Amino acid sequence: MFRWTLTNRWFGSALFDYYSTGKTLPKHVKTWIIVFITIMSAVSIWITDLTGDPGYGQVTIVIVWLIGVWFINSKVKTRS
Repeated sequence: MFRWTLTNRWFGSALFDYYSTGKTLPKHVKTWIIVFITIMSAVSIWITDLTGDPGYGQVTIVIVWLIGVWFINSKVKTRS
């Protein structure tokens, strides 16, 4: 399965670069990941607000969003 992911024609080269450079990502990729996490979190907060959630769902989504952004910024190494 691992070999298949590395040789996949759509995303194999990106995964190969990630592993061959010591599990690092370029700065622009990290920025886009954070943008997508933020957009999806905002949409999720909006949907839970529409469903009438009293706020627990929104707070949970914000906490998970903060953890995700923190993890990408601090734990995933940046490649130059």
